[in-house]
Amino acid sequence: MKKLSHMIKKEDAFYLPLVLMISSIVLSALITSATIYYNELKITEQLIQQTEAETIIQMAKQRFLTEKMYNDNEKGEIKYNFPSGEATINYEMIEQHKYSCTITVKTNKEVVLESFTYLMIQSK
Repeated sequence: MKKLSHMIKKEDAFYLPLVLMISSIVLSALITSATIYYNELKITEQLIQQTEAETIIQMAKQRFLTEKMYNDNEKGEIKYNFPSGEATINYEMIEQHKYSCTITVKTNKEVVLESFTYLMIQSK
């Protein structure tokens, strides 16, 4: 009778490639999930900062319209300080009751956002 090969009879070594492949897939999935989570944290922080800067722009526009400092000059610069940052409005009258404004915002977290807009002033 022929003897069976020792390698074929011993099956313990055949599980090693399978275990290595499954381990590499699981490790790859964990690393990918951690990377995606880290990127989501960064994106969320940037979105919060952008929302904060846009809120300051809206507050500066509203204060510009309510204080009516544009009546003194046809063009100029006004600075506003808010708890979450500061805004600078450079304005210039284009037509009567129409101003072009460049609003520069700098938040407390050193985020700078610049916006250009036209403001229509309604006379009362």
